[in-house]
Amino acid sequence: MTKRQNTALAAQKLPILAAIEAIAQEMKESYGDDSEGDLLEFYGESYLENLSEAGYTETRPNDRLSIRAFGHLVRVKTADLKTVKELLGHDASSYRDFALCDNILSALSRSAELAPALRLLAPAEGAKSTGPFYPSRYSFDVAAALKARPSYIAEVQERVGKDPALDAAAIKLAAVFKLKGISKIAGQLKKAGVLGEAAVAHAALIALANDARLTAGLRCAQPS
Repeated sequence: MTKRQNTALAAQKLPILAAIEAIAQEMKESYGDDSEGDLLEFYGESYLENLSEAGYTETRPNDRLSIRAFGHLVRVKTADLKTVKELLGHDASSYRDFALCDNILSALSRSAELAPALRLLAPAEGAKSTGPFYPSRYSFDVAAALKARPSYIAEVQERVGKDPALDAAAIKLAAVFKLKGISKIAGQLKKAGVLGEAAVAHAALIALANDARLTAGLRCAQPS
């Protein structure tokens, strides 16, 4: 993953093209298509055809908004994002934006190294997406989200340090989201004696997991 520095977490960009290519290959095989044409071109056409026939209309309006809201929070490798946007003919429409976010979350769900932490974001069975959704918001304020959840420090204490592999996955996952308020949360954790990048990452994931507007998006990102 491509890295750049942030205040309390080293921000990273998620590569998505390899996952999209894997989905494309699976789709091609399921269609029984053995042609030698361009794989990504085939995928773009097939995905949009499926979306127009069923995917978009059969997704609840609130869930569409939720998927867009969550997809916008993922920081994606620039070249990969450009390629997928071109495949989907991305423009200012809600329809094309939903398609892009759906693809980003599908790619995220296929990341083996992030899978343990992604499971921490799984919504409760039967949970529904509720707004307001702010579909054009492209960052998530962790400090604001946790302001009314003082128990988050105890939740972090219960989680951090128990499983080094999970802590490592949490750090990597939190780093791909466009987060604000991280320094403030790091300060609150430090004051409570909870130190380290993993603690900050877990706090961010707790905030994301408990935002009802992200429910459908969180569900789409679960490991496939």
